[in-house]
Amino acid sequence: MNQSIVLPSRLIANARLLEKATHILNSLAGMPRAERVEVKEFTEGDKIEIPFWEELQDHVTDYGMAIENSLSRSKVAVEYLRQSRTNLHQLLKVIKSYIETYYGTNLVALASTGYDLSKIPTPKGTPPAPDKLLITATTAGEVLLTTTAYAKGKAYQFEYCLEDDTTWKTVVHTRNKLTLRGLNSRQVYKFRVAYVGSTPERNYSNIVSSSVL
Repeated sequence: MNQSIVLPSRLIANARLLEKATHILNSLAGMPRAERVEVKEFTEGDKIEIPFWEELQDHVTDYGMAIENSLSRSKVAVEYLRQSRTNLHQLLKVIKSYIETYYGTNLVALASTGYDLSKIPTPKGTPPAPDKLLITATTAGEVLLTTTAYAKGKAYQFEYCLEDDTTWKTVVHTRNKLTLRGLNSRQVYKFRVAYVGSTPERNYSNIVSSSVL
């Protein structure tokens, strides 16, 4: 999934929005006003040029003054702050659209803009491999298997076979601990485990060998 730039939240405090808008202003550069916008190829270390830079500068300055004046708590000052904030946020939205139109596939360019980048979601489906599998011989022909609990998984797929065998036997269990019974005493078995997710693929733990009482 490609990353994109995201607007500052409408819910953040005025001081935080001013700080963010100032950072975006300083991260970008202006370009001469012209009938036809000429977009330069971006090179790492450059600043993206936008035709709205001076307008953004005016909005940031106005917003900063509006925040200061609103400390008087007068209705006029508070209403002016609200409108100034709305105008600034709308311009940041326009600039975001402009940047994504011309640089939307260039992650280095997007990262240079001062805007935050969208988060890459953790893929759903196949869980990671368990990081441990403990084997405890409890009594003759029995062992206790214990793996790390995984809240996002649907179940635990324990597998085992004799050490010189290649055909795994499978037990799907809802808990991270499983007691296996009916094993051959004084034999060495191999064990492994995987978390069960929403796909048929499995990421197995390291294979652990253990003898049975």
